[in-house]
Amino acid sequence: MIQAPTTHRANSADYSAVTELQYDMEKLLNELDAQAIPYAKACQISEFLSDRRKTALADAFVAIRSTDAECGAGEAEHRARASAGFKEAMKALIKDEISAQTTKTLFHVLQTRLDVKRSFLACERAKIERGL
Repeated sequence: MIQAPTTHRANSADYSAVTELQYDMEKLLNELDAQAIPYAKACQISEFLSDRRKTALADAFVAIRSTDAECGAGEAEHRARASAGFKEAMKALIKDEISAQTTKTLFHVLQTRLDVKRSFLACERAKIERGL
């Protein structure tokens, strides 16, 4: 749960609260910077997930057709989907997607935390300006 800075009273704004919030925001910005490349990679993984699934199915399909040329396309597709190789490829893709979603969620959480700190900072500055 997000808490207001502890260096000041909740009803009385002072410059130490502003300083603490600015410091927290700088830390969050650094964390966001550090997550930028992993976030971009995660977005690419998610964006091309469908293509990677199709490729995995095509690879399994070709493997079936190359071992049994008499096998029809429909039957080869069913056998490909049931093959151990395709199932392993799907497990790897699911693992990649979970990792990508975790990375993207972390990035969004950091953004949200930064927005909250920005709101707190605006409130503290308004208190100071009004002399509260």
